[in-house]
Amino acid sequence: MKKWKILILVLIGIIGMAGASEKDDLFQTGEKWIYKHQGPKPGSLNPKKLNGDRIRKCLSSQGNNENKRWVVEEKYPTEEGFRYFIDRNRLVNKIETGFDTTVHFNPPIPFDCQILQKDEEKEYHSEFNFGRLLVSYMVKSKRLKNETVIVPAGEFNDCHHYHNITIITFRNESAKTVIRLTQDVFYHPKAHGIVMEISKRSPVDLGGKILDGQTSTSVLKFYHRGG
Repeated sequence: MKKWKILILVLIGIIGMAGASEKDDLFQTGEKWIYKHQGPKPGSLNPKKLNGDRIRKCLSSQGNNENKRWVVEEKYPTEEGFRYFIDRNRLVNKIETGFDTTVHFNPPIPFDCQILQKDEEKEYHSEFNFGRLLVSYMVKSKRLKNETVIVPAGEFNDCHHYHNITIITFRNESAKTVIRLTQDVFYHPKAHGIVMEISKRSPVDLGGKILDGQTSTSVLKFYHRGG
């Protein structure tokens, strides 16, 4: 697999569960979320449907105080997992993939958005080099009105509803590829994370070849706090 395609998977992994989180909450080793996933990986250029369990789990923590990092792994059906290294501000400093690729982010990229007030918006930017590629990353999140969501894990009242737009641009000397992903995500403190996600990737122009847009969903089946 070409390295830039691996990088797409890495970045999509970050935004795949973009939502809300309590800034002062810490992950617990063994904390685990299992989602029923339908459709391709959110934002991926591969149309292959990965229907089945999407699993996120906190494997461990490393370091202390400001240097502490939580290692969270996420896996889709039939695919290798990614390991995210997250600081106490819930920012991703580094990602390790199953393809023996490590990506460093400086400045770090949000693992998920902070809690927003109703109608509040936040926008994040990052730009870095990956081999010969210049990669620009932007995510804009807006909180809409609360909603009740029913998923296999139960009924969650007053979920925070976030509408996210993410744009990732890959540039080299001769070409530019832009991926645009729109997501509606529903967060609830009881699940310490997302209970439902609906993702839509717009069509992508790959040097004149147009890839169709695609849609995927993830709904929470199971949550364990860990510890």
